[in-house]
Amino acid sequence: MILLRRLEIAGFRGAIGPLSVDLNSGCRSIAIFGENAAGKSSLTDAIEWFYSDRVDHLWRENCKESALRNALIHDELPSTVALEFNKAALNCKKSLSPQLGSSLSNRSREFTEYLSQVQKGYERLTLRTMDLLSFIVRRKAEKRQELERIIGYEALDAFRDAIGSTLFKLERTPEYIASRSSTQEHQREIIQIARISIFSETELYETAQRLVLEAGVSLKIVDADSYDAAIKEIQAKIHNKEKATRKLALSDCKRRCDDLSKKAGDAKISFELFSKSYAQLIKSEELLKQLKLVSFLSSGKQAIEAQLVPGDTCPLCLQPKDWDILKRELEDRIAKLQESKLQYDAAFSQKNQTLAELNEAVRVGHELIVSATTAGIEGSFLRVSEQYNVAAKGLEREIGENFVTYRPISGSLEATTTAIVGILHEESERLRLEEAELALSKEEQKLLDVLKAIDNLRTYYLKFRATSDIVKKFETQIQALSKIKNDFSTVHTAALQKALNLMSKDISRYYLAMHPKENVDDIRLTVLEDGVEFDYSFHGERVYPPLKYLSESHLNSLGIAAFLASVRLFNKTNGFFVLDDIVTSFDSNHRLRLSHLLRDEFSKWQIILLTHEPFWFELIKREMASDGWAIAELEVVAGSGIRLKSSSRNVKDQISSKKKDGSLTANELRTAMERILKDIGFGLEVKMAFRFNDQNERRMPGELLSELRSTLKKKSAGSLSNPAFSKLETCSLVTTTGSHDSGPVLSSGDVATCCEDLLNLDDQFCCRECGTYVTVERLVSHEAKIFCKCGKKFVEWKE
Repeated sequence: MILLRRLEIAGFRGAIGPLSVDLNSGCRSIAIFGENAAGKSSLTDAIEWFYSDRVDHLWRENCKESALRNALIHDELPSTVALEFNKAALNCKKSLSPQLGSSLSNRSREFTEYLSQVQKGYERLTLRTMDLLSFIVRRKAEKRQELERIIGYEALDAFRDAIGSTLFKLERTPEYIASRSSTQEHQREIIQIARISIFSETELYETAQRLVLEAGVSLKIVDADSYDAAIKEIQAKIHNKEKATRKLALSDCKRRCDDLSKKAGDAKISFELFSKSYAQLIKSEELLKQLKLVSFLSSGKQAIEAQLVPGDTCPLCLQPKDWDILKRELEDRIAKLQESKLQYDAAFSQKNQTLAELNEAVRVGHELIVSATTAGIEGSFLRVSEQYNVAAKGLEREIGENFVTYRPISGSLEATTTAIVGILHEESERLRLEEAELALSKEEQKLLDVLKAIDNLRTYYLKFRATSDIVKKFETQIQALSKIKNDFSTVHTAALQKALNLMSKDISRYYLAMHPKENVDDIRLTVLEDGVEFDYSFHGERVYPPLKYLSESHLNSLGIAAFLASVRLFNKTNGFFVLDDIVTSFDSNHRLRLSHLLRDEFSKWQIILLTHEPFWFELIKREMASDGWAIAELEVVAGSGIRLKSSSRNVKDQISSKKKDGSLTANELRTAMERILKDIGFGLEVKMAFRFNDQNERRMPGELLSELRSTLKKKSAGSLSNPAFSKLETCSLVTTTGSHDSGPVLSSGDVATCCEDLLNLDDQFCCRECGTYVTVERLVSHEAKIFCKCGKKFVEWKE
């Protein structure tokens, strides 16, 4: 994974001159102490800006690029953030010009791909105090959206919604609605003729066979050919064929007139229901046109809740606006739009139902005209059927066009339907009477009745099968889409829950590491119908949300646990992260446990830990320094902003360099001696006289050297044989007196000699290979030795 070797900022936030954090070739973790307002977060801001081109907590207050430039930087100089990595090809400096334009020094394909991977992976790189509770207290739906965004499931949600929308429209297709209605109607006609339902050709032939036998006609019907043969044989038995054919045609026309009358009436009722819902719908035409704004307005509301814009500022137009008023307005507007969406869906369904009814009426009218014309039957029903078909098709076209643009529909079926129904009733009666006048013998009438029955039975069965095939095609698609949607939702939810289970396992483990045996256990992130929520076992009972029982300190711990779990699960490219002042509301017990957690669970990760808490810093020094962590303090320096107090390694490099060019001063050497003696003493656990607070840090070289001698006399007497000890007593006197204005003027040779003596003493306890000091924590009892981290440097030591 990618680790940091060096971070340097200049002219950026609190740093005027260069502020360099050197983590060396080992890419060590580092703990940095600094008082409040000392500028620690400048480092966090730098990393966040480098990767995301923004700093969220500043952008929320509308303090953007201009807030990144230090106010005292020269007007012509850029602000810079330079990162060096364990992979040199990725080293890059990001600059912010005085005109607030940003640029990257590394434009290589490798770096571009690296940056893209980090950004697309939503890697968690920084955690601040203000961010600890941001995820914990979000609404369930917002938690799900955030987690799906991180995992990359946003597109899956869009796909699921697209399936749902397609399914909704497919289920309301006019052809499907009409065919489903006709299928049921054709079965009713079959039942009326045969007294049973028929669903197959075998059942059709068996039923026709039964009907002819009941009529006293002995015929065998087993297939389509025998069916046709039976009809022809019955027709042949009727002597007055012309009269019989006329009677059948009149009966068929009468049936079709009755059918059209009913269909026209159904279409009229359906249109009236649609007209009513549509007229109500288009009263809010402007709202309808804004239906697609629901997600946009919801995002604006979420931006306010997450405080992504400055207080009392509209997140949509960035104009001043009271948030309480704006939230109420957004909620009201979203509610109205959602209500309009429900009205739209209802009107859409009713529209398609009306179109289906109109299509069916037109079909029946067309069949009536064709049938009557073929049979040579005249009547006013032909004229009104044609007129109705023209009116219905025109209305159908107007509905389709106007619904899309929310225009009123001026057409009506009231007069047309009333007219046609009246005429069809009259014509139906006329056709019945004309049919009745065509008398046949009793035997011929019996044959004609069975002929009519089996002919209509087959007609309705064929229509039933045709509409059933259409219904089956639609239902095959509907069932397939429903299954895809349900299976997709199941798999989607299961996949999300699986990822959350991995995360939950770590969250629970990390939280319990900080809060063991406190009656809170088995913390989980669970997918619910309305989103994602934390639930946990509290005194043996499953409860949620976290705010229900957990204190602020416990919620902060949960926030840290969630961050660390997301780092482990989602950070696939970078192996480092920043913890910026995250223990503000922790008590000492939890701070110690947190340090143990970081040491035990994240030893392979590079951590940049920033704090203003002295006790927490001391804990980290004791816990982590022996594991190779760099320890540094931040200080404010007039004229250059902020800088790190030099570590032993840096001090040694500096005094060696200055000794070489003859510019090393007695005061610089004294400061270096204090730093080095403190680090040696820390590793050897040298006991010092107690002092309060920051006075404890103000130890003079003579005092430090004296106590170091005392400890070595008891534990490692052989170490005192190093001549550097006796020489260092002189060095202490020289550097202390030479540091004062009234002291003697020392030659560069005197200072250089003292420097060599100090470095010789340091070599006795510090390993040149790993850069760490021997420490009592690495005592090997059976060898009576203490070692450095890599084991190559050791000192004889008594327990």
